[in-house]
This record gives sequence, C-alpha cells and structure tokens, in this order.
Amino acid sequence: MTEESNKNSLQNSILEKIKSGQAKIRPKWHFVLKTLLLAAGVLFGTLALLYLASFVLFVLRQTGSWFLPSFGWRGIMVFLISMPWLLVILGVVFIILLELLVRHYSFAYRNPLLYSLLGIIVFVIIASVFVAKTSFHEGLLLKARMGNLPIAGPLYREFEIPRGRQANVGLITEMTDEGFILETPRGEKLTIIVDAMTGFPSGIDFQTNDRVVILGQRSDHTIKAEGIQRIEDMMNKMMRGRQIRPRGWNMPMMQPPSGQ
Repeated sequence: MTEESNKNSLQNSILEKIKSGQAKIRPKWHFVLKTLLLAAGVLFGTLALLYLASFVLFVLRQTGSWFLPSFGWRGIMVFLISMPWLLVILGVVFIILLELLVRHYSFAYRNPLLYSLLGIIVFVIIASVFVAKTSFHEGLLLKARMGNLPIAGPLYREFEIPRGRQANVGLITEMTDEGFILETPRGEKLTIIVDAMTGFPSGIDFQTNDRVVILGQRSDHTIKAEGIQRIEDMMNKMMRGRQIRPRGWNMPMMQPPSGQ
C-alpha cells in the first residue's frame, strides 16, 4: 500500500511541475537528435584523437627521435626535447573531451571514472600504433611535399624536420674515411663523422643501405656523431628482448672506440 501511495505521489508531483511550467515534455525527436549529436561527437573525438596520436608516433619515427632512448640518458634527454609537446597536450585535451562525452552512456557512468579513462587510453594507443604502421601518414607527407595538401600540409612539413637538429635517421649511401654519407627521408645528403667518442649501442659493422639513426649536433650538412645505431638491430632487440652482440668492424681507415 505504501509503495502504491509513493508512486501516486510521484506522478502527482510530476504533473504539478508540468502544469506550473517547471518541467516540460520534450518531443521524441529531441532525444533522437541529442543521441545523434552525442554519437557524432564521440566519433569525431575518437577519429581526431587517433589521428593526433598516430601522427605523433609517425613524426617520432620519421625524425629518428623514437629510437633515441636506446642511447642512454643523453638519448632520453634529446628524445624529450624532440617530442612534439603541443600535439601531445592537444591529444590530452581530446582525451578529456572524449571522456566527458562517453560518460553520458550507461556503460561508462555506471563504472568508475578511472576504468573508462584507461579504456580510452588503451584503445587509442593500440589503434594509433596500427595506423602509424600503415602508409596513411606517409602518403599525406608526400602530398605535403608536393604542395597538394592545402590544410594539413604545413603541419607535415613543419614536424618532418627534426627538432633541435640532434637526431637524424636515414640510409647509408657511401662509406668514407671519416665515416659515411647519410641520405635522409627528405633527400638530404649528410656527412657523418665518427671518432673514438662515438657510441655504438648494438654493434659497429655498418655498410651501405643500412638504415641508421644518428645522435649528434648537426652543423649545416655535417654531423659529428655521438651515437649510431642500426634501426633493424633496435627492432630486433625489441622483438627478442635481449642485447645484440656487436659484430666486426669493417669501415675503412677507422678504429672502434675503446671499451667496445
């Protein structure tokens, strides 16, 4: 009896608010439109976040910054300097906005905030790594170089250049008495100078057509290398989880640094 009474009381209260204008009956299309706008917001936020995250990974790999932590503390410091922090901060903003939108769905607001936030982050990381491994950003970069990408073109051209000029990635095209010639993805020819202070985290047997990352301050088209590592070796270490032993040294007129 009490339950029935409470139900009637609630109905009467709602009717009184409707009559007094405190509550309004909204048409069905209003809720449909709200649902569609919310879904569109979640979709747009997800796509924008995936684009930003995958673009950051692409930039780090394209400039060679992704591989810098393998050079120790010096490489980690340069990696942090090279990080496109503006894009990272923008990505964090999109994560917050996406979380606010997702919280409107029952599966999200019924669970702790941390769960849905971690779910978004994990999803974005996995999906962005997948996108970064495709040719999506490479294709857009080529269009930007040719001037066929009017809106995002300046973004690709700006972040294509390594920040701080302390990390460069490219292909060894020619061995020299002092080191080798490196061709960057932008088609530049850089002279790499190797001496006794140059570090080799995973070996010193370099040859033409090796793809390497160089740590060292660039002066015009010359780099005095602080560290050199073959990218293939780094990828193998990531896959195998173990250190690759250095192989022989075959660069002409050069000696490996002491301690190697």
